[in-house]
Amino acid sequence: MIAPGKTPPVLWLTLCALAICAWPFALRAQTTVPMATSGGVNYIACKVNGLPLPFIIDTGASDVTISSNQAQLMLQNGYLNKSDFLGEQSYQIANGETMKGKTLIFRQLEIGDIVLHNVWGSVSYSSKAPLLLGQSALRQLGSVSFNYAGKTVTFGGKPSTYTSVVVVKAAPPRAVSQPVHTALRALSRPEIAMIFVKGGSFTMGCMPERDGKCDDDEKPAHQVTVSDFYIGKYEVTQAEWQAVMGNNPSYFQGDNRPVEQVSWNDVQEFISRLNTMTRKNYRLPTEAEWEYAARGGAESREYRYSGGNNADAVAWSYENSGVRNLHDNAWSQDAADQNSNQTHPVGTKAANELGIHDMGGNVWEWCQDYYAGNYYQTNPASDPPGPDRGVYRAIRGGGWLGSAGICRSANRDYWRELDERRDLGFRLALHRDAIDGAANRQLEGKFDE
Repeated sequence: MIAPGKTPPVLWLTLCALAICAWPFALRAQTTVPMATSGGVNYIACKVNGLPLPFIIDTGASDVTISSNQAQLMLQNGYLNKSDFLGEQSYQIANGETMKGKTLIFRQLEIGDIVLHNVWGSVSYSSKAPLLLGQSALRQLGSVSFNYAGKTVTFGGKPSTYTSVVVVKAAPPRAVSQPVHTALRALSRPEIAMIFVKGGSFTMGCMPERDGKCDDDEKPAHQVTVSDFYIGKYEVTQAEWQAVMGNNPSYFQGDNRPVEQVSWNDVQEFISRLNTMTRKNYRLPTEAEWEYAARGGAESREYRYSGGNNADAVAWSYENSGVRNLHDNAWSQDAADQNSNQTHPVGTKAANELGIHDMGGNVWEWCQDYYAGNYYQTNPASDPPGPDRGVYRAIRGGGWLGSAGICRSANRDYWRELDERRDLGFRLALHRDAIDGAANRQLEGKFDE
């Protein structure tokens, strides 16, 4: 069932001004790079994460400026990842004003034959692309400085006649502390609360006597067998995302609220980094695993919602997630916004039979599967992995913006891999055999309460 009010995500990244300063380096090197001119502006060619871009010299800030369209293409084609954008910080603009922007990590910056790794800069929210850090700041950091082939350069005056620039990578001064891009190195390994789900068989899909009105993509109800696995006790929180990714993209901020506004692709990057940090094999659950766990697994009491037949007791939805209760028969986006409907801290509604919280409501949850509306007609009876290909990924559980009926355990929906919404997050899963025996026993002792 498609939740009311679905609209394509709006590209959040407006015209950016990317001001470059580099991590400290132990060795001194330099390179001479030919100058080019376009529209009266002098620049040198560089590459950001392998993509050729102009490095503007005349502005006094030595910045790389990209448009929102360029940024979108860079994100889509892998030259930038959303995880490269860290949290908001204050920056000094060239004219002395202070503004807030986001830190951006360039995994690789090439200027001539100098290659810099993990270079950090800043991103402006302004369409005017203000200059955030000048060359004097770069020199003060002691990482990168610029000499103009022995010629004097006056910024703001007439264009100079120099034809090349000497880029110097210098040893850092002792007074400079290392910039903070520390998510993988400085933080301890996060512990994700997981629940062991004993495998078994269940009726997947919609049965009217159990689930109420059935949508077409919930039919036919059919028997499915699922192997043992682990699933997150809670939806992944903003604190957990921040610990791994170093940023927080969520619209509704709060450490213990579920992270949202993350695409399926963003989640894959999070999982990759988390697995590196923990040496485990976290993943998203399949649709079959998700529904089996939501229904309580082998302990299921055949509830309509995950944890009960009373949606208000187990799920944050359109009706109860704001300052007052709303009625589903008068659903509107405006009413939800005016009522301050929003996400809530995980685990504040009753758990289901297995001790899992928020599998209905709060935020929709990404699944690993591609989505197909007719998949139930052909899916295998044992551990169905989802369709082999598709345009959309499956999501489950409903959220704070959808009605209580959307939070039914049978309900299915979908979004594209790049889509981000403020009512869309995820929870993690693990194969049982992804953990060794000792770790299995530790997890079971800790979470099988």
